[in-house]
Amino acid sequence: MRKKIMQVVILAAVGAIVYFFLSNHFFIHGSNVTYYEKSSLTFNNTFINVEPTEFRTVRKMLQDEDLQEAGVAEALVELEVLPQEEVDRLEKEIAGKR
Repeated sequence: MRKKIMQVVILAAVGAIVYFFLSNHFFIHGSNVTYYEKSSLTFNNTFINVEPTEFRTVRKMLQDEDLQEAGVAEALVELEVLPQEEVDRLEKEIAGKR
């Protein structure tokens, strides 16, 4: 009986961890991590390195609808990737092109 209870407890803990990852975006910059709630339960865009690269630019991150809803703009400012003024300027440019 005790073994069954431990199995249920472990299964519940694993389920809670999976649910936590399904329901949050984790924005990573160096050793700093911040997380924001997702609009739906999915593994898409769960871990996002916000350090700009040649292929993953800040503009592309700001254009992604899932990341917009999650608050990637706030994460970029909070993690000190870009100043607020630059994020605002990029968001206005993106909004103007739609």
